[in-house]
Amino acid sequence: MHRHLPGKGQPLDLHGYFHADPEQRVAGRLMRDNDMLPQPLPDRRDAEIHREQVSALIEKTRLELSVRRFNIEQLGACLAPSEPQTDTPVYMKHGLVSVLPGAQHAAAHELDHAVTEDASRRRQAHQRVREAAEKASEAARCLNEQVTLSRHLPAGLQVIGVRVDTFLSQFDEAIPDLPALPASFVVAPSSGRVSGRRRLLHALSRRP
Repeated sequence: MHRHLPGKGQPLDLHGYFHADPEQRVAGRLMRDNDMLPQPLPDRRDAEIHREQVSALIEKTRLELSVRRFNIEQLGACLAPSEPQTDTPVYMKHGLVSVLPGAQHAAAHELDHAVTEDASRRRQAHQRVREAAEKASEAARCLNEQVTLSRHLPAGLQVIGVRVDTFLSQFDEAIPDLPALPASFVVAPSSGRVSGRRRLLHALSRRP
């Protein structure tokens, strides 16, 4: 059973073993016998995972809000003025179809609600990204400090420090804040018999 082991008949290389501190030899033997890793290794893995989670959270938020912002642009295009004004938001680009006069009030309020909801979701996501970035920054700091103060851990275990403001800047660039709908775009409701919401849906259904 043990006749064909690798290195059979060759002298053992114990140079590294005897040059390590006695407590390190005992600790290394215990970890090997119990299939354990030195604590800095899982710490480094956790620090890298935290960093990746921040980037993934930013991308997830961008994808989620992009769907809502597409709907905002659809509504904004229906209310966009023929001549852009100084306070016209970026999501109110001139569209091919305008909302009927009797539906402008309902469309404006629906758009205002959608923009407000978008701002709330973005604000919550921004806070989550900040907390995740702070957690990643703390994990990287603790690991690098542990490696720096240790006499036995190689410097290669250190990771690049995490800057919270860098991730927040990435968030702001990927998911810019939408300006609120100016009050000048909210018009008085029409007294027509057809509801404003039905007129809005009719106008949207006729868009090419």
